[in-house]
Amino acid sequence: MLEVSPGEAIMRSRGIVPADSSFAKIDRAKIVLCIGRGIKDKKTHEVLRELVDTLPSAALGATRGAVDNGFAEYQQQIGQSGKCLTSDVYIGVGVSGALQHLAGIVDVKTIVAINSDPEANIIKVFYSS
Repeated sequence: MLEVSPGEAIMRSRGIVPADSSFAKIDRAKIVLCIGRGIKDKKTHEVLRELVDTLPSAALGATRGAVDNGFAEYQQQIGQSGKCLTSDVYIGVGVSGALQHLAGIVDVKTIVAINSDPEANIIKVFYSS
């Protein structure tokens, strides 16, 4: 066993790596744009990420489907197995609205769903409430 006295300990920093803005501020963002499984190509994903970067106090979130498809990281996942939001605005793009995901957005003040399927669960659940 190696023993080191307090006077002998030396700490060296190799630098500070800032957290990616999308990951770091999803919990406290006022606007969250969420990509769902309906976003099927990298170009659309890039456009949405650029949009988020232009909005003040905004972050990019994702459904589990988008994470599973490789379009987002786990730290961006919203829902029962991810983050629960309390943001002012949630914009779901291509989000079907699985109950596990909806559990993460129930405390959001305004929910906007952009989906080509008028029968998507997110539209049915929040349009009626």
